[in-house]
Amino acid sequence: MAQVPALRSKCAAEAWQGGNAYMRCPIFRTTHVPGEMNCMNVYKKCLFILILVLLAILPNSRMADAQTAEYPARYGGKLVVALNGDPSTLNPAYTTSYNNHLVAGQIFNALVEYDPWTVEPVPELAESWEISKDGLTYTFHLVKNAFWHDGKPFTSADVKFSFEQAIIPFHPRGRASFGFIKFETPDSYTVVMKLAYPFAPLINTLGIWYAGIIPKHIYEGTDIIKNPRNFDNPVGTGPFMFKEWVKGSYIRFVRNPNYWRKGAQGEKLPYLDEVIFRFLPDNAMGMLAFDKGEIDYMPMYVPLPEIARYMNTPGVKVIDKGAFGSMWTYFFNLENQYLAQKKVRQAIAYAIDKEFIFKTVSNSRGKIATGPVSSVTGWAYTSDVNLYPHNVTLANQLLDEAGFKRGSDGTRFRLRLNVGATGRDNGVPASEIIKDQLRAVGIDIRLEVPEESVEDQIIYMNHDFDIALTAGLSTAPDPNMLRGYLDGASILPEGKRRPGLWNIMMYNNTRVNQIFAQAAVESDPAKRAALYKEMQKLVVEDLPCMWIVEDVYYHVFKDTFPDAKEWKGGIPVGPYGGIRERADRIFWKKGTAFASPATALSAINAAKTTLEGLRGQFYDVDAGMKKLADAQKAYDSGDYTTALSLAEQAGKLATPPYGLYTGVFLAVVVVVAAVVYMRKKRKA
Repeated sequence: MAQVPALRSKCAAEAWQGGNAYMRCPIFRTTHVPGEMNCMNVYKKCLFILILVLLAILPNSRMADAQTAEYPARYGGKLVVALNGDPSTLNPAYTTSYNNHLVAGQIFNALVEYDPWTVEPVPELAESWEISKDGLTYTFHLVKNAFWHDGKPFTSADVKFSFEQAIIPFHPRGRASFGFIKFETPDSYTVVMKLAYPFAPLINTLGIWYAGIIPKHIYEGTDIIKNPRNFDNPVGTGPFMFKEWVKGSYIRFVRNPNYWRKGAQGEKLPYLDEVIFRFLPDNAMGMLAFDKGEIDYMPMYVPLPEIARYMNTPGVKVIDKGAFGSMWTYFFNLENQYLAQKKVRQAIAYAIDKEFIFKTVSNSRGKIATGPVSSVTGWAYTSDVNLYPHNVTLANQLLDEAGFKRGSDGTRFRLRLNVGATGRDNGVPASEIIKDQLRAVGIDIRLEVPEESVEDQIIYMNHDFDIALTAGLSTAPDPNMLRGYLDGASILPEGKRRPGLWNIMMYNNTRVNQIFAQAAVESDPAKRAALYKEMQKLVVEDLPCMWIVEDVYYHVFKDTFPDAKEWKGGIPVGPYGGIRERADRIFWKKGTAFASPATALSAINAAKTTLEGLRGQFYDVDAGMKKLADAQKAYDSGDYTTALSLAEQAGKLATPPYGLYTGVFLAVVVVVAAVVYMRKKRKA
């Protein structure tokens, strides 16, 4: 008689004793080849298979969470910008003021604007242009879909009027840059500029800082400087329209629904609903408001010691991008009896320790300035000039030679130093240091810090100053810009003075004037560079003004807005710093996605992929598919906004197979219970 094997499972033993050639598990009635069998192994395998089935029908998270490959721009929201005072005008055609342009830049456009990183001129109101071989004729082709905020069409007549009646006679750099040009308008959308002589930097002077275009139908026949539209309800072609101005508090602009410019995918601009400028006269107030979330953007004039803190603050972005070629420039009034003498001006330069100011006020950021041309304009820059190293002994010697001896109190004479609004942040501490350093050589300085709203009147209209600081005076991309304040032709006689930069020093050097005239018509870059380098040596020797630091500016803003490195049109929007150029491409990241054809179709395809994938996982996708069909119909009819909305809803309407989940769960419970039961029975 055959010996019964020592079988470990009851079912195996029973099967052997019954003489069966094949054995069946009593739980699942599974047939097995004779031999020692272990029901527990079978149960474990069954459990493993059931778990795999359960995992297979559970939602694939990657599929269920599929999102539309979205274009990042969004509509809606507002941008609140800190500004250190009320603007003095909203008309860009006759001012170079930072505050004025920061605000006016949202209302008006120019023929060109500038790429913030390459500084190359790019089309704006002029969509294209051609230049004749002799450099004497420039033909500009204007956009045909631009309208003024009051609904009137923008035409070539507006361009001709702006240059001839506003920019040339009133802008600080207008006559030097455009006074030799005849403007022709062969049709409503073509402007031909006929130059009396070649002018190499012309295209670079057509941005809004130099040549903002204003409406002929508003200004014709009026006093352009005193026109009430300069101060209330201005009419431009820009992305935002004037809403209200509460003096001393804020100025608010709202989205122009008929703005002519489009985004990269053909969407309407601007993205933001509002841009608000809040007037916060000092840094402490600005930073407090920013830290409390009351403002979104502090452009350029953030105290340098605070930059490291903001760089390490979550939710805050810091971008190093200033008004290119800008410097802290101290203008001397050469009509002052003391400053009229070159030895006095040179003594002041020697008495000032620029390196100390650079390290303490500028935190060693930027560069020590050497002259009127910034090192940013490398092709025309030279450092081969008198650098006026700090030398108190020499300063005292020059003052003695000039005939100004110390009085009984040690004072030689007194001067007023006016710190403009744009230079207030770093200019006040720098000027305090200068005040102390000049006291050491017997010059008593009284600081004056007027509000920007009256600064133009004091400095430029009344010419009532001894020394005036203008920080952020941009000198790039071409040194021809310097003619506005260094050329003798830019001196304005009493009665014809107006706001904005002009030769307020009353400086007039015949050779310097000749150099500017020669360089403007010279087409050879090497010869132009040589001329400008000669000019720098002459001007630095004469010292009608004094250059302290080449600026570096930091833009501090909330990370709910894109920066210009991640998004073309982000912060800052132009090379002159801040948002002097249009903010039409800045968007709020929490806004609503725009509905371009490409975006809507992308959303439909993404939703379809998601639903089909979930259908394979036993989801109920009927409601989603119906919604998706509606989205497709909306897309086919051209209603892309509805199509995008329906597609986004469709992807969320799939219903998980809860009944199947329940059945599988119960099956797993039964298997686990059986396993537990068999274990206990075997042990028994």
